[in-house]
Amino acid sequence: MNETWKFRSGQPDGNYVGLLKNKKLYILSSRGDSGYGEGEPNVHMNFQTTYLKTVFNIMGVQDIKTVSLDNEEYGGEHFAKSQREIYAQIANMK
Repeated sequence: MNETWKFRSGQPDGNYVGLLKNKKLYILSSRGDSGYGEGEPNVHMNFQTTYLKTVFNIMGVQDIKTVSLDNEEYGGEHFAKSQREIYAQIANMK
Protein backbone atom coordinates (compact mmCIF):
# COMPACT_ATOMS: atom_id res chain seq x y z
CA MET A 1 0.00 0.00 0.00
CA ASN A 2 1.18 3.52 -0.94
CA GLU A 3 3.96 2.02 -3.06
CA THR A 4 2.10 0.19 -5.82
CA TRP A 5 -1.44 1.45 -5.06
CA LYS A 6 -3.36 3.62 -2.62
CA PHE A 7 -6.94 4.42 -1.73
CA ARG A 8 -8.13 7.55 -3.54
CA SER A 9 -9.57 9.03 -0.31
CA GLY A 10 -6.78 7.77 1.92
CA GLN A 11 -9.33 5.53 3.67
CA PRO A 12 -10.28 1.92 2.85
CA ASP A 13 -13.08 2.68 0.39
CA GLY A 14 -12.35 0.24 -2.45
CA ASN A 15 -11.51 3.13 -4.78
CA TYR A 16 -7.97 2.19 -5.78
CA VAL A 17 -5.40 4.36 -7.50
CA GLY A 18 -2.53 2.53 -9.16
CA LEU A 19 0.88 4.05 -8.59
CA LEU A 20 2.84 2.07 -11.19
CA LYS A 21 3.01 4.09 -14.40
CA ASN A 22 4.42 3.24 -17.83
CA LYS A 23 4.97 -0.41 -16.99
CA LYS A 24 4.56 -3.38 -19.30
CA LEU A 25 3.66 -6.82 -17.99
CA TYR A 26 3.91 -10.17 -19.71
CA ILE A 27 1.88 -13.02 -18.23
CA LEU A 28 3.31 -16.34 -19.36
CA SER A 29 1.11 -19.24 -18.36
CA SER A 30 0.83 -22.94 -18.98
CA ARG A 31 -2.34 -25.02 -19.26
CA GLY A 32 -3.20 -28.65 -19.75
CA ASP A 33 -5.95 -28.02 -22.28
CA SER A 34 -6.87 -25.16 -24.64
CA GLY A 35 -9.79 -22.84 -25.32
CA TYR A 36 -9.38 -20.41 -22.40
CA GLY A 37 -9.11 -17.21 -24.49
CA GLU A 38 -11.80 -14.66 -25.29
CA GLY A 39 -14.64 -16.25 -27.25
CA GLU A 40 -13.37 -19.78 -26.64
CA PRO A 41 -15.33 -22.57 -24.91
CA ASN A 42 -13.30 -22.66 -21.66
CA VAL A 43 -13.05 -18.90 -21.09
CA HIS A 44 -15.38 -19.18 -18.07
CA MET A 45 -12.68 -21.28 -16.34
CA ASN A 46 -9.83 -18.84 -16.96
CA PHE A 47 -9.29 -17.56 -13.44
CA GLN A 48 -5.53 -17.39 -13.76
CA THR A 49 -4.98 -14.56 -16.23
CA THR A 50 -8.13 -12.61 -15.36
CA TYR A 51 -7.09 -12.53 -11.70
CA LEU A 52 -3.54 -11.41 -12.49
CA LYS A 53 -4.78 -8.70 -14.87
CA THR A 54 -7.14 -7.39 -12.17
CA VAL A 55 -4.41 -7.27 -9.53
CA PHE A 56 -1.92 -5.50 -11.79
CA ASN A 57 -4.59 -3.09 -13.10
CA ILE A 58 -5.22 -2.05 -9.49
CA MET A 59 -1.50 -1.29 -9.21
CA GLY A 60 -1.66 0.85 -12.35
CA VAL A 61 -0.24 -1.55 -14.92
CA GLN A 62 -2.40 -1.24 -18.03
CA ASP A 63 -0.13 -2.63 -20.77
CA ILE A 64 -0.55 -6.37 -20.20
CA LYS A 65 0.18 -9.08 -22.74
CA THR A 66 -0.71 -12.69 -22.07
CA VAL A 67 0.79 -15.77 -23.64
CA SER A 68 -0.28 -19.27 -22.74
CA LEU A 69 1.30 -22.58 -23.59
CA ASP A 70 -1.68 -24.89 -23.98
CA ASN A 71 -2.31 -28.61 -24.46
CA GLU A 72 0.38 -29.94 -22.14
CA GLU A 73 -1.78 -32.85 -21.04
CA TYR A 74 -1.90 -34.22 -24.59
CA GLY A 75 1.82 -34.27 -25.27
CA GLY A 76 3.14 -35.45 -28.61
CA GLU A 77 2.51 -33.49 -31.79
CA HIS A 78 -0.51 -31.71 -30.31
CA PHE A 79 1.68 -30.14 -27.61
CA ALA A 80 4.59 -29.58 -30.00
CA LYS A 81 2.25 -27.56 -32.25
CA SER A 82 1.27 -25.40 -29.25
CA GLN A 83 4.95 -24.88 -28.48
CA ARG A 84 5.68 -23.71 -32.03
CA GLU A 85 2.71 -21.34 -31.90
CA ILE A 86 3.74 -19.80 -28.58
CA TYR A 87 7.35 -19.34 -29.71
CA ALA A 88 6.10 -17.49 -32.80
CA GLN A 89 3.75 -15.40 -30.68
CA ILE A 90 6.56 -14.41 -28.29
CA ALA A 91 8.89 -13.58 -31.20
CA ASN A 92 6.27 -11.17 -32.60
CA MET A 93 5.62 -9.35 -29.32
CA LYS A 94 6.61 -5.74 -28.91
